[in-house]
Amino acid sequence: MGDEEDQETPFEEMDGHQLAEKTAWVRLFLREASKRGYRIEDIVALLHEPGMSAKEAVERILSTGERKPN
Repeated sequence: MGDEEDQETPFEEMDGHQLAEKTAWVRLFLREASKRGYRIEDIVALLHEPGMSAKEAVERILSTGERKPN
C-alpha cells in the first residue's frame, strides 16, 4: 500500500506554472475548436479513434478555418 500512496499523478508532478500553461493551452484549443463547430464530445470521440494522438487531433481540428459540417 505504501507504494500506491507514494505515486504522484501527472498533475502533482507539475509545478503551478506548468499546470497554468497546460490549462491555458487546453482552454485556447477548446475555444478555437468550438469556433469551428466542434463540441467537447466531438473532440473526445476523435481522441478515441484508433491510432489518434493528441497532436494529430489538434492538427486535424485546427488545420482548417472552416466550420465542421453538421
